[in-house]
Amino acid sequence: MHTQALIDFVTGAMSREPPASALDAAKLHTLDTLGVALGARSAAHAAQIEAALDALYGPSRARPAIREGVEQAGQVALAVAANAAFDVRVARAKRELWPDGDRLVPVWSVELLSDTTGADGAIVSAGRRTLIGDADGRMVREVDLVASDSFVYRVFADATGNRNPLDGPLQSFSPHPTGRPDGSLPDLGPYNLVVMEAFNGPRDPWLGPMATTTSGNNVDAFADIAPPAGFNAGDIRPEVRAGRTLNYVYDFTAEPLATPGQSMAAAVNVFFVTNWLHDWYYDSGFTEATGNAQVDNLGRGGIPGDPLIAHAQFNALGGSRDNASMFTPADGLSPEMRMLLWRGRIDTVLTTPTATPAVRRKVPTACTTRSGSRSGSFVRTRR
Repeated sequence: MHTQALIDFVTGAMSREPPASALDAAKLHTLDTLGVALGARSAAHAAQIEAALDALYGPSRARPAIREGVEQAGQVALAVAANAAFDVRVARAKRELWPDGDRLVPVWSVELLSDTTGADGAIVSAGRRTLIGDADGRMVREVDLVASDSFVYRVFADATGNRNPLDGPLQSFSPHPTGRPDGSLPDLGPYNLVVMEAFNGPRDPWLGPMATTTSGNNVDAFADIAPPAGFNAGDIRPEVRAGRTLNYVYDFTAEPLATPGQSMAAAVNVFFVTNWLHDWYYDSGFTEATGNAQVDNLGRGGIPGDPLIAHAQFNALGGSRDNASMFTPADGLSPEMRMLLWRGRIDTVLTTPTATPAVRRKVPTACTTRSGSRSGSFVRTRR
């Protein structure tokens, strides 16, 4: 019999007066037994919610009171008392069967929807379904019920953790593998497909769910290959493909402007790195109130409408090379980053006019120009 129906049958219109008949005495005995059972069940549900909250916030969390509510369609509602640490808006438990090898074991499926407030006033929501063994109280499984708007980027970055950007497309030579200037060159490093939504404290998405290119709340990135500065005819934007994917592979055997895909790959990497740095600096204190760059400041102070403009391959068709620059105005005006193409290694041969044959030898070196440092070689003559 359903629990509430059983309670209605036992209690009916009777009171707790002394029993007038053997039937009333039997009813009172049943009611007392049921009260013990319901108390035990309520304690069990509270323990399940406690376990689920431990999994979400850790064992050192606040421990507010938990009260059982009504049951509907097998779901037992539970109320968690208000407290300063977190606000449990929804908590419920339902008994289910979970496959364990060749048998089914009873578990409680506990669902929680809870909010916490960060130091900057941002509300962070968490939703979890935790399966807890009915017999032993062990956690069988935990499922995140909050869907995110993650996108997939082909970039030079770690594929796990905070997805740290790498130093560049080549393997790290820190420390140098031989410790000698022997001409050793690093091979290509990892070039991963990386899933990322955001990682700063409030988890503010880099791109909205309907984004079609690399233009989000923090950064607007594109390949600004044609003059004048800014996105104009001849410039290139990456397109978000199926599955929210920005999978443009840079071909290291081709020139940087060989295909539009080369420029798209460059813009995607710039978009990823600058957004990553936005989140890293955000958690270090560079927030809306302290003048960071965002389209929407989400009501957290500062002046909105100033996302970072990231120009990849800046003025490549106009001949700009071997440099980078950053325009950094005060809050309310977009900063601009300009990343230029680099010529790469240059071999230079010096021939001296003399009648005496010179011993010519190429010596790798590095020389500095007004536009940056250049790797190359020169010829030393010896008579």
